[in-house]
Amino acid sequence: MIVDDHALVRSTLRGLLTEEFPGLAVAEAESAERAIAIASTHCPSAVVMDISLPGMGGIEATARIKERWAHVPVLIHTIHDLDAYRQDALQAGADGYIVKGKGYAGFLSALGRALGTEAKNTHSKPAPRGDG
Repeated sequence: MIVDDHALVRSTLRGLLTEEFPGLAVAEAESAERAIAIASTHCPSAVVMDISLPGMGGIEATARIKERWAHVPVLIHTIHDLDAYRQDALQAGADGYIVKGKGYAGFLSALGRALGTEAKNTHSKPAPRGDG
């Protein structure tokens, strides 16, 4: 599941994930609250979570998801390249922290590890940044 308040980021990541991980069903949520509601009815294989979201933030959402579904890997995907955010995310239970705009190869590698598989191909173009 992709959780990001920017439709362009969600759309770009959805395209990338369906290309790189054939057969993977990808849900989208524009808010943390929506992500938790979706997870309640369709437990995701993994969650790619932005930090800056309207309403509940991504770090709090990560903690809530990990509290209910500890086995679901949550990867933070954010523009914030700050140690304080990274530490907060990891304390909340995040399984990884990826900074937007650093390229797709690292993102795909981290997601592949979380899913227990490998991406079909790796991309080196910059990842979409969005605002948060």
